[in-house]
Amino acid sequence: MRDYVSLFRDTPLKKRYNNGDLPIIAGYCAVPDIERTIEMSRSLSKLPNVVCVRGGAYKPRTKPDSFQGLGEEGLKYLVEARELTGLPIVTEIIDPGDVDLFGKYGVDVWQIGSRNMQNFPLLRKVGENRGKTPVLLKRGMSSKPEEVLGSIDYLGDTGLILLCLRGLQKMDYGNPEIARLREGMYHQNPEYRFHCDVDDIEPLKELLKDRNHVIVGFDPSHVSGSHVYVPKVSREAVEHSADFLLIETMLDNDERHGLKCDANQAITTSELEQLISELQKIYSSISR
Repeated sequence: MRDYVSLFRDTPLKKRYNNGDLPIIAGYCAVPDIERTIEMSRSLSKLPNVVCVRGGAYKPRTKPDSFQGLGEEGLKYLVEARELTGLPIVTEIIDPGDVDLFGKYGVDVWQIGSRNMQNFPLLRKVGENRGKTPVLLKRGMSSKPEEVLGSIDYLGDTGLILLCLRGLQKMDYGNPEIARLREGMYHQNPEYRFHCDVDDIEPLKELLKDRNHVIVGFDPSHVSGSHVYVPKVSREAVEHSADFLLIETMLDNDERHGLKCDANQAITTSELEQLISELQKIYSSISR
């Protein structure tokens, strides 16, 4: 089992981590408003294993007319929620010009999203300016192991890096037979949104064994694309030795039709509480 006490010692995550627990990062995909951001932080602060609350203030989206996040206002909401609950925050930085802004608001963990895993100017700027601030680096949608290593090296070794696998993009070649062969590369339910790359967790951990500042986790929400599959994928990830999980959550099912980003893949905080209990048993068993 990794020595998280040592890994988290110089980070805000130490406030919430209990030795022997599976670390969980949870929260909204995108910050919705101040009231729900605070309520989410309050709800998660009562759950075991949750070391940090997530929430996107800046959202890189495929279409320019899609919701792009609340920007700096979203950062303010996250900081206010942290002040009220004490739960550290993680949010995505997408522009090298926002490094000073993230420093100003004291963002506890800076996320580099999958679309930016090879945005080298961003990686270099973050690496030069983050000091010991942890970075949550999400694997690119079709990246190779050596490309992941290159991105990690751009960020440097001055602080903790949480490498998060989030599935590999499916390819539609127009020929169903070829597509089926492609999908057979990874153990997965064909209804998942992405190829479920839990099989890559242990090989990547072995590849990174000399980089003691890197831990490897998994994002079951983006792989699944549906809240129905999140528990199953979460269990598979822990069984494949994930060091942490990143799980999208909402307060209750009434929110599902109102959220502006990835609502279908979020589970409720009450479902998360039940899932954590199951996952911790698996994690403890494997750790022994």
